[in-house]
Amino acid sequence: MYRRFFHFSLISSSLLASSCVHTAFGMVQTNSDAEREIMRNAQLWQSQYRTDLARQQVNKLLLIEPNSAWGIATLASIALQEDKKAEAQQLLQKLQSQNANPQAIAQLQALLKLYTPQAQQELTQMRLFTQSGRTAEATALARKLFPEGPLALGNFQLDYYRALATAPGPNPKLDAALQEEYARTQNVQYKYLWIQRQLEAAPPSSTLLREIERLAVAAPSGDHTAKDLWRWALHKLPWEAVPETAQAFLNRFPQDESMQAYLAESRRQRAQAERIEQSPLNVAKRKGNQALDNLRLDEAQAQAQKILSIQPNDAEGWGLLGYIASRKTQYAAAQEAFEKAYHFDKAPHWKRLANTAHINSLLQQADAAVSRQDTVVMRAIAQQILAIDSHHAQAMTLQAQALNLEGKYQLAQDTYQAALKQVPIYLPALNQLVQMLIKQQQWDAASQVLKEYAAQLPPTDSDANALQAEIRQGQAQLLLAQNKQAPALRLLEQALQLTPQNPWLRHQLARLYLAMNEPALANSTMDDGITLTPDANEMRYARALIRAAQDQWSEAASDLTHIPETQRSSSMQQLLSEMQLNTLIQQAITAENTEKQEAALERAWALSIQVQDVQTQAQLANIWQRAGYNDQALAMWKHIEGRQHPLPLAMQLAYAQALSAAPQENPALMPLLHSLKEQQDALSQPQQQELLDLYARQAEQRIATLLSDGHPIQAANLARDTFLPHVDQGHTLAVRGRLLAAAQDWSAALPLLQSALEKQPHDFVLTLDTANAYARTGQLTSATALAQHAEATAMRQPPWQQLALVRLWQRLDQPQKAQNLLAQLQSNPEADPNEVLLHQGRLALNQRQYQQASEAFSTVAHSPALQRAPANQQAGVWEEYQAVEARRQSWVEIAAQRLSKSGTAGISALKGWEIPMVAWKASPELDGHHFLHVDRLALDAGTLSTSDIQSQDYGQIGAATASGLLPNAYQGPMHSKTNGFNAGLGFQGDRYDWDIGLTGLGMPVTNVVGGARFEIAKTPTTDWRLTLGRRPITGSLLSYSGAKDPVTGAVWGGVVHTFAALRATQQQGAWDQTADLSLGVITGKNVAHNTRTRLRLSTGKDMWRAAKQRIYAGVTLQYLAHNKNLAEYSWGHGGYYSPKSSVTLSLPIEWTGRAQAWTWRLQGSASVSHTSSSRSDLYPGAAHPLALSNQSGYYSSNGGSGTSWALQAAIERQLNNNVAIGAKLGIDRSENFAPNQFQIYLRYALNPVRRLLENQPRQVTPYSEF
Repeated sequence: MYRRFFHFSLISSSLLASSCVHTAFGMVQTNSDAEREIMRNAQLWQSQYRTDLARQQVNKLLLIEPNSAWGIATLASIALQEDKKAEAQQLLQKLQSQNANPQAIAQLQALLKLYTPQAQQELTQMRLFTQSGRTAEATALARKLFPEGPLALGNFQLDYYRALATAPGPNPKLDAALQEEYARTQNVQYKYLWIQRQLEAAPPSSTLLREIERLAVAAPSGDHTAKDLWRWALHKLPWEAVPETAQAFLNRFPQDESMQAYLAESRRQRAQAERIEQSPLNVAKRKGNQALDNLRLDEAQAQAQKILSIQPNDAEGWGLLGYIASRKTQYAAAQEAFEKAYHFDKAPHWKRLANTAHINSLLQQADAAVSRQDTVVMRAIAQQILAIDSHHAQAMTLQAQALNLEGKYQLAQDTYQAALKQVPIYLPALNQLVQMLIKQQQWDAASQVLKEYAAQLPPTDSDANALQAEIRQGQAQLLLAQNKQAPALRLLEQALQLTPQNPWLRHQLARLYLAMNEPALANSTMDDGITLTPDANEMRYARALIRAAQDQWSEAASDLTHIPETQRSSSMQQLLSEMQLNTLIQQAITAENTEKQEAALERAWALSIQVQDVQTQAQLANIWQRAGYNDQALAMWKHIEGRQHPLPLAMQLAYAQALSAAPQENPALMPLLHSLKEQQDALSQPQQQELLDLYARQAEQRIATLLSDGHPIQAANLARDTFLPHVDQGHTLAVRGRLLAAAQDWSAALPLLQSALEKQPHDFVLTLDTANAYARTGQLTSATALAQHAEATAMRQPPWQQLALVRLWQRLDQPQKAQNLLAQLQSNPEADPNEVLLHQGRLALNQRQYQQASEAFSTVAHSPALQRAPANQQAGVWEEYQAVEARRQSWVEIAAQRLSKSGTAGISALKGWEIPMVAWKASPELDGHHFLHVDRLALDAGTLSTSDIQSQDYGQIGAATASGLLPNAYQGPMHSKTNGFNAGLGFQGDRYDWDIGLTGLGMPVTNVVGGARFEIAKTPTTDWRLTLGRRPITGSLLSYSGAKDPVTGAVWGGVVHTFAALRATQQQGAWDQTADLSLGVITGKNVAHNTRTRLRLSTGKDMWRAAKQRIYAGVTLQYLAHNKNLAEYSWGHGGYYSPKSSVTLSLPIEWTGRAQAWTWRLQGSASVSHTSSSRSDLYPGAAHPLALSNQSGYYSSNGGSGTSWALQAAIERQLNNNVAIGAKLGIDRSENFAPNQFQIYLRYALNPVRRLLENQPRQVTPYSEF
């Protein structure tokens, strides 16, 4: 009855006629803030029936804007209020004639309809229905009269809201509109309506009571509405809350007798309740529940024991123990307590709680099984849960997860969908299903699942927000799987606005920010979550994970220690231990001295072994391993093995991984692998693949050792024959193919990798391996196609796999693609910065950007992370760095080279010295060295004997003899010798060489010589180079320096070869292949012109290789042709080898090596050749009168086959960092050619010395031999 009275008292208030500006005012679209303010003032005056002042406001507006549609419409509404309908009609017609704002016209037309007799009658009925509480009729009339909601014109808004406010049930939009109208107009009737609706919905809050009290105090005389609302609110309060509020009411209205009586009754009721509550049993219950609510679990435990000491059969006491055990995640104890509660009180909720605790206990075991991917245990647990609750969606999801891990994707999908039938929007099942489809690259299917379940959102706003957020999160994951970061980011940010307190949504968004190299945004995202929910354990855990991803270990540990120990899950505790260990290891790495380092390591070890949980200990062992402390990692595993033997299979695999990562093969590894092989049937498919990879890794290490020791055949045999546990045909083929690739048997590896890829077309690593095999066998088109296929999914792969694609692009000579991928990896927080820098350095090196390469290698070489890496890894990085730094080395060198060739004295014999002196300086870009050559020459052919018949073929002696000229009349020397210099300067680099110089300075013939060599094309398998040159021919004194004719003293000889050469080199597996084509012109002073064509084909390979030695052998085929034979020494000839044609087959072999400071090279070759020479004139192209007058002679053609051999030996000794000395001996033997060469040399490296010791000598090359 009281509530019915309240309705009548409120609705029949004397203020019924008052009005206000309503929310429909927001519909008014004006051109400026000033115009909007004038309109608002006009409607305020209109609401107070001061139409005169309202007209003044509108007229002011129309002076500013004569055609203001809303101004004219408001003027019409004022006219209607003054009962001037004709004026209102005229104003409407004016608006229509101006084609004014259609919204203003529609509002005015609707207002005119409300002033028709029928509408006025219906308005009166609506008000009566509202006052009498006939809600349905009032609401129906309000919606009929105002179909589009309250009008922006007129003063019927409060009538409209009164009619709607009486309707039962929640209506947030109506409540918001009432609040907005009150805030806009300060008309208290809107506030009364809003309070009425709040009291209808629920008991009043303290805030609402204070608001009602404020209104009651401020109410004008005669307005009892606030007082009635206050009274109603009091009657909705529980007895214990009434006295204070009733007393406040009486302080305002002291004469209210009914409230005095109500206050007295409330005090009586509260006193009675307090007596009951103060019994020891109830006090213990109350304290126990309060302690439980405030997570004071030890105190709650004590109160529960007190309850049971008073009443051992009290179900609530046992239930309290069950709740406490559940809070401690001790679900087995909770199950026992709830079952006892059910025993003493058959209330069904105790049975439900016992079943829930049992299921949670099983799920707790499932967490550990999931973390180690033990699918057998996962399935068994799921079956036990389903036996308790056959419709348990979480158990079905666990079962599906196991099937997913086992690769049974269709069964997993069916099971996920069965879980979703039990709980239509069960997010774990939905998320895992979508993730599985994404992993299989079934983008359309994943998208369809998201769309299907988005359509099933529940009706309530809070649930809808949470699920809308989850759907957006799933869509974002789908986009991220397709490397679409920007749209994924937008979806995650939208999802976070819907559920800002979701810790794992924040975690995913922060991870994306980290991937986009925005750590500040990632950290602020998590910090905002902590601000929103400072005591939320999951939010702390999520932020700890983000901090851990940035190696902020102490900060992550701080978040985890903020979580009470009793509330930490096993994964939280495990992460805390990991963070504490990482912090200690980092302190050891950065310690100032050995003492502090050892102290930090001791604390770290103590932390490792004090952890009781074996799973956590295994993770800590992995941390020791990653930090480079292999001994501690293996000791940790020994400790774990001592505590739990035998280890679970998953841990045995992890232990084997640690053993296989050791620099030297551990004797415990192979027995462990064999043990795992015997238990292979108990392993899940991923675990079987892991075992296969471990066997393969051991084989790869042995293959690498065989290759480094120079045993490629044994390496290939091991790759073909080594035992591999069978997983499935695809994986086994892939691993066998990779082993053959490791043994550099690419042709054998390729078909296996192709077959494996057909069975696993989405395997990223296998795609790269197959592409590499294509590239190594020269099939670049196929390799590029696979690389492009891999590129499409690269961003979804772990960083180390993306780096493999970088190497592939580099091998395919596509540096820009490699650089683009490296740029993306730089911003990936999961990528190892050192690995990315190393690849950048290698890419720069490949592009001959040596300064950039040096900077990258230097950063890695001096990084703290490398200092804790294995020794072999450190050595490898330093070797790469020093190889680049060696390019900065400058040096000087000098040699003395003895020349000796047997022959006819004074003609073809040659003895002498070349003393080259060279200075080398590195170029600023490090792409080569500039040099300055000055070589001292002393050549001697001996004294010519005129009595020797062969002297008739030298110079013009034959012509002189034919002319009757006696030797005592000769004008030239009979002893051929000369002294002088060669000098040149130039540059030798990677892409090009050039030099220019002079030979024969101070000798009979001085020539300008030089050349340039260019790299004109480069593919992954072939280099093309073009050489243009002009070089001296040094086979004889005549061809080298020129000579003086004994008869006339005239000079001839000094032969140079001007040529262009094209050279192609190719690597096919272990074989080097070279093709060289040279075309040139040979000229000399007073020597006939000649042409030379040479084609040379060669191939070879390392027959044996060790770390610092190798033996190389090959075969060479050469074709040489000249158009003239100018090999003789008479006038016009050049004294150089120039057969008409020559074909030579050679078998070269070379052994090079280094032992400490000694290096050596031993070369030998055996050749067989067939040569033919054409007939040539005695004095070809003679320009001298004496020779011209005796041109009747000629040299006859000849030819034949023969053999030859050559031997060269060189040795060098590094005396100290700066100085090296060495010697070289060369012997060449054929039928008519037997030169010898001996050189000693000294090289001085200028400080700072950067050059590394090489594995072979570097003798000095005279400028004449360039």
